[in-house]
Order: sequence, then structure tokens, then C-alpha cells
Amino acid sequence: MYAIKGIYDGNCFRLEQPIPVKEEYKVVITFIDPVQSRQANILDYFGTWNDSDIESINEVIAERKQFTLGRKGE
Repeated sequence: MYAIKGIYDGNCFRLEQPIPVKEEYKVVITFIDPVQSRQANILDYFGTWNDSDIESINEVIAERKQFTLGRKGE
């Protein structure tokens, strides 16, 4: 049995590591906890930010999402 962490974004699953098998397997998918938004995680970690800081964070997150689009395996 293999356990692989990932995130379900409401449309698809994004795995945190490659799948270690090639053949067909039965799987069980368990939904553990809701994921905080990346912005919420950053704000929790660093404390209060002003609107300009939050806008900059959102821009970086949007750029990173575009970077990962079309990557092999996604």
C-alpha cells in the first residue's frame, strides 16, 4: 500500500509526489481537512499586511499558477 499526499482543488487532484507504480491499482481517496488559501497561510505566518502587500502576494500566486500550467504530469 502506498500513501501519497495531494490537494483537491474542486476540479482535480494535484499530487505532491510522483505515483510510484505503473500498473492499475484500486485506490481510496480520503478528504482530511479543508486547505487554507495560500494568502491566509502567509498572513497567519507573518501577521497583518496592508492592501498593497496582499495585492503583491496575490500577483506572485497567480504567476506561479501560470508557471505550473502545462507541466508534465499535471
